[in-house]
Amino acid sequence: MKITTLVSLSGLLLAGAAVACGGGSAKFGASGALNQPPPAPSASAPAAPTPPADKDNDGVPDSEDACPDKAGTATSKKKGCPDEQLAEIVGEDIKVHGKILFGSGNANLDPADDAILDKVAEILKNGKDIELVEVEGHADHKGDPKVNVTLTDNRAKAVVAALVKRGVDKSRLVSRGYGEYCPVEPGDSEAAHEANRRVEFKILKHGGKATNIATGCDNATKNGIKPQH
Repeated sequence: MKITTLVSLSGLLLAGAAVACGGGSAKFGASGALNQPPPAPSASAPAAPTPPADKDNDGVPDSEDACPDKAGTATSKKKGCPDEQLAEIVGEDIKVHGKILFGSGNANLDPADDAILDKVAEILKNGKDIELVEVEGHADHKGDPKVNVTLTDNRAKAVVAALVKRGVDKSRLVSRGYGEYCPVEPGDSEAAHEANRRVEFKILKHGGKATNIATGCDNATKNGIKPQH
């Protein structure tokens, strides 16, 4: 009987302490133990954000991609587009995509030419079977024809010198200026003049054999400007 009284008294003292400390009522189970409230439900993790649209799966969101339908890179000149091919072998030409620029009326290469010249040099250094290339200089028909021949000849030589500086063996290169005699675009429009001011690379000997690719043109030959080979 004394033990039961002591347990009940102990329970009452605990209940009083809970009320005094917590300001609320305490609830006990049948055994006299204090009932603990159930744990609060844990908050569910927030849903992952929907990734931005990227049709070509190149890692550049369509909203920032200049070529959303073609896989490219974030570091290309046009973000999200394939890296530009500055030069490539097409048949027996080394085709340049872009312009090799010079100072007005002179043969000074523009610093903007470095990337194209680097690529042409890389093609030649990797393609040891390309044994001889003619670097051709061409002009529009503005100015004196004889002056244009000299100017384009000097420009072709400047390109050869730039390639040699980049590690191409000089014996694999010849140069020729054809002046205004071999236009690729007829007419007097500015677009025609722009197209006719150009440098071309013709592969003359490939894999131990002459390619017989045409260089210069009949009009240049009639005016005494013959190919180097």
